Formats: sequence, C-alpha cells, structure tokens
Amino acid sequence: VPVDDMPGLYSGAALVCCPSLEEGFSLPLVEAMATGVPLVISDIPAHREVAGEAALYFDPYRPEQLALTLGELLNDRDLRSYLKNRGYGRVRRYSWPKAATETWLVYRWAVGKRVSRQ
Repeated sequence: VPVDDMPGLYSGAALVCCPSLEEGFSLPLVEAMATGVPLVISDIPAHREVAGEAALYFDPYRPEQLALTLGELLNDRDLRSYLKNRGYGRVRRYSWPKAATETWLVYRWAVGKRVSRQ
C-alpha cells in the first residue's frame, strides 16, 4: 500500500489489531493512534512500551481472548472514544527529530563504550 494511502485506510478502520508474538518498535501502532484508531494488540513488551494505556491488550496465545477483546471494542462506542483520545495523547511523545536524537545518543554511547575498552 502506498504511504500516501495509509492515513485514509487507518481513518476508515473501526480498530487496528496487531496480534504479534514478537515485535520491535511498531510504527503501525503509532500511525493508528495518530489517526484516532483504537488498538487491540497482543500483550508483549514492545506493544506496552509503544501504546501504554491507549490500547486493549490480549494474550497472543489465547485466540478466544482476542475474539472477546475485539467484540468488546467493536460493541462499545464509549470505549473506542476513550482509547482514541488516549492514543492522541500517547502519540505526542513520538517524533522523527526525537527518534533521530535518541538514536544518535545510543550510537555515541556505543562508540564510547567500544573506545573505552581498547
């Protein structure tokens, strides 16, 4: 899907579900939150770090829990609105300049560690 089409796809969704077992930083979660789409995501550390309290979580090894969580969110307009607002607040902590700065600091730290060992 072309990048320019993604906001329209997100904004037309009732929710975004990400049933990953393992994940790094999940840009799709940030994109969904930025467009006001509530999240149903697997309860793994990376998802907790990215979405915090702006999502509903399920055990990725329990498909029945996923089904119940999806149904809960689809049937509760107030919960969707609550998560939408939480997502807007959560996504404010992310930006490309901040990511670049933090990456640069990690590289600087890593080079310093390597240099100091020699």
